[in-house]
Amino acid sequence: MHTKRLLGGLCLLLLVSLTGCLPSVVQTEHEYVLLQWDGARWIVLEDDDPLYEQFQRSILSDPYLRRLLLLYEHSTEAFLATNTHSPLSQTLANKPMIALNSKQARLLRDIVVYQKKSKVRIELALGLGQDGQVDFGWARDRFAPVVAEGLLAMMGVHFRQPEGSLSPIYEETSPDWALAAGWMAAFEAIYGQRHPERVAGLQPLAKMNPWAQERLYIYTLVPHNGFRQRFQGGVPTAELRPCAEAQRTPGVVASFFYHLLQQGEDYYPQREMLWFANFDAEETPYAKALLALNRMAGSREVSLQSFLEAYRETFPAEQGKTESLAKEVFGCVPGKE
Repeated sequence: MHTKRLLGGLCLLLLVSLTGCLPSVVQTEHEYVLLQWDGARWIVLEDDDPLYEQFQRSILSDPYLRRLLLLYEHSTEAFLATNTHSPLSQTLANKPMIALNSKQARLLRDIVVYQKKSKVRIELALGLGQDGQVDFGWARDRFAPVVAEGLLAMMGVHFRQPEGSLSPIYEETSPDWALAAGWMAAFEAIYGQRHPERVAGLQPLAKMNPWAQERLYIYTLVPHNGFRQRFQGGVPTAELRPCAEAQRTPGVVASFFYHLLQQGEDYYPQREMLWFANFDAEETPYAKALLALNRMAGSREVSLQSFLEAYRETFPAEQGKTESLAKEVFGCVPGKE
């Protein structure tokens, strides 16, 4: 870790030399920064604030959620180490920002945070609140998709969410939203598979609560590619989706990412060493997907097919394995129908 911090410091100096300005850094002894809205502005909590201990106990005691927070931080370090272009200089220079009492549990963009007499503009922050309140139970169940959304933004992936409060994950949609929603749902499904008690808790709520029903579907159907089946009236049927429809259905895309992110190999091309040196070995599948997402975002339209093209170009030795997974999930290799 000392080496990573040293590299991060050197890369920050390089960033300064390239941009001509020094990013503002929020000072903290923690691995992350907790924020709270005081009714007028976002305040950085003091290091000894008891909410840090509560957050650690309620959220980061979960090994997978802690791993996701480290993944988020390691991704910022990878950008600095590789001098990868990004407009998110403040986000990259700072530790992860977590807004405890945001209005919604979702990514916050372009906010100003205040620490004593100084203020810092941050491009990305992880919002975990519920209607402006701090709720650690709520935050725990939503932490994975919010981090996933933050990683997409960090990689430069732009997408447009369909209008409406809830776009069902089993409905065909635009290619960009299918990829984004599928990516986020994959993180949720991995979390859900580690917590079977959540499935039991959602079952009595599902019939009356659309959010609970969708979470239940994500936890139980994504691992088994259950969204490949068409839905009617909110219920899966026996009819399989054709490949073109499947790759535009978030739930099916989620199944692809779910399995891709859990492949155990930690191999990567030596030419990409500077990127991967910033991640722990168990994060390698995530680091591969993130690098492919970043390269897709820089040169292609956002879609599952574009991601596969970027992944194949970045990791040519894995082409056969990745295309085999795609064919298993979608019924064909997107782009090679």
